[in-house]
Amino acid sequence: MSLQEGTCSLEWLYTVLIRLSTLQHHVRFDMCSGFVTSTNETCQTGSAESHRVDADLSRTTESDLRMEMLSRDMSNIKISITNGSHVVYEMLRETNIEILNLRTTDDLLLAATTIPTLTNLKELHIWGTYIVRGECMLTPSIELISLQNGTWSSEWLYSVLIRLSNIQHHVCFEVCNCLVVSNNETYQSDLEGCVMRSEIFAAVIADFADDSKTRNTILRSEMSIDMSNIELGIMNGSSVLYDMLRNSSIGILNLRSTHNLALAQQFYKL
Repeated sequence: MSLQEGTCSLEWLYTVLIRLSTLQHHVRFDMCSGFVTSTNETCQTGSAESHRVDADLSRTTESDLRMEMLSRDMSNIKISITNGSHVVYEMLRETNIEILNLRTTDDLLLAATTIPTLTNLKELHIWGTYIVRGECMLTPSIELISLQNGTWSSEWLYSVLIRLSNIQHHVCFEVCNCLVVSNNETYQSDLEGCVMRSEIFAAVIADFADDSKTRNTILRSEMSIDMSNIELGIMNGSSVLYDMLRNSSIGILNLRSTHNLALAQQFYKL
């Protein structure tokens, strides 16, 4: 089922997910560039009193539907979101979905606080660019993380690998057609763009670069922990990625192209 570039109420969306959860087979639910509103936001006509009553009824209905959805087994639903909204990710909090696809950078940012609440999540597939500072929060149930066609900071990837190493079971981490950049490279690019800006702004960016370099050094030192539970698959990786993995204790490494083998040989004795 696919929702494309439209507007729907939160109440209706709850109903759809509840009905999908009753199907006796796997189902995919795509939400693409849709705008979701809580039902009380749509009750903007009529007198103030009727608006108040409609809004109260709506909140009650949405609350009841959410309670019902949370009680359902949603493990048969694979959810894929492109340009989702804060309302969508709040709706998904604490559900027991097993597979989630995040198709844009904004989706990953919006989902950051929701992902740790998905205690049954097994697969997380991510597209986009993520070069801002910050850590990746995961749920212990995760079995597969897949990064697809994007650009990722080394700082963020260090965080992902360290968190995966703390999971008490085998986990797969796939990096496919992704460019990995050091945060220092990111800030250097910002500095080059500061030629026509104030010297103060350039100095602030330089301070961030120094801080990021220090943080990367700390995170790299933490990579010495046991990572034997991680199976890493790489397709069209970068030299920064292979340099990150140097001296790590990754349990299984899959190189899925000739290019990957050539790069890996620069860092490891294969």
